[in-house]
Amino acid sequence: MSIDGDATPAYFDPSDAAPKPIGDFANVDVVFDAQGAEKARRPHLVRRPNLNELHPVKVTKRMPLLEALMSFTFRQSMQLAHVDGLIFEFLRDLARDLQQNQEVALLGAGPKANQPLVIREHGGAWRGFLYGEVNAQGEYRLLLLLSDQELKLPAAKAENAHA
Repeated sequence: MSIDGDATPAYFDPSDAAPKPIGDFANVDVVFDAQGAEKARRPHLVRRPNLNELHPVKVTKRMPLLEALMSFTFRQSMQLAHVDGLIFEFLRDLARDLQQNQEVALLGAGPKANQPLVIREHGGAWRGFLYGEVNAQGEYRLLLLLSDQELKLPAAKAENAHA
């Protein structure tokens, strides 16, 4: 198979008069506001998973299910499973309690349970929510809902406030 003669393993600045390889890349995260304008640039953080650490993941607080569904975008979900009878009872009772109260439980990592969840190496930071339901036969479903974006209304513009 022939290789294209114009292919190169280096990146060149097309606007540069004398082409030379570009090697000083910076991996940055760009943050946008609600209107889509660039708000900030910051160095990209390399995160390590924090689920199997010294400090366990803890339930920090609870919030109404409807409020959570209207305030966050859930991008991923994982189902929790038990490995023995004791964990089965604990998870089933937690799912039943969440279902009866129509709530979700927020999860936090770290010593004070105030850090986001990092699932994978070099992965993103997630807010974790537990959602549970139990059927009539006692079978439970406990889902870990992961969100990395909170839904907020943009601030009202000054001219709309005076109208």
